[in-house]
Amino acid sequence: MEVGEWIRRQVWQILPELREKIPTILVFDDASPGVLVGFGSWSHVEAISSSGRAERHIELAWFGVNIRYQGQVTDSNHLCADRILATVLADALNAADSSPDMPITLLCHVDNDHAHAFFERHGFVKVTDAYVARPVGDPERYTRMVLGQPPDDSVTSGQ
Repeated sequence: MEVGEWIRRQVWQILPELREKIPTILVFDDASPGVLVGFGSWSHVEAISSSGRAERHIELAWFGVNIRYQGQVTDSNHLCADRILATVLADALNAADSSPDMPITLLCHVDNDHAHAFFERHGFVKVTDAYVARPVGDPERYTRMVLGQPPDDSVTSGQ
């Protein structure tokens, strides 16, 4: 599914209650008004470590790049996807209730090798597999990834 259509269906229609709670960066093409290049969103999440300690971290909730812009470079000679990720992470880390040492995590579908490679290139490491319930059907399997080394090897999301 094309990224713009995914946002319309998932973020604006199916999950409207999350729109107001999760900061989302939308990037449009200046040369083509109304054309979405990509998006990324994040939120603060409480997690419980194996020691039972609650750890607050930043979760990269959604991230996507329009297929027409994958592999394309910006005017500043950066890949579009790299610039979008850098912008989303900077927004998350610069939020008033964030701290520079706050762990950053994400879930990546186990079958999405392209995304795994992209996030690994940006310093994310695989920690564990997780299952995410869907409104209909079987749960989907994802890989939990953490930017750098997590403070505790067995931190699991409380979501």
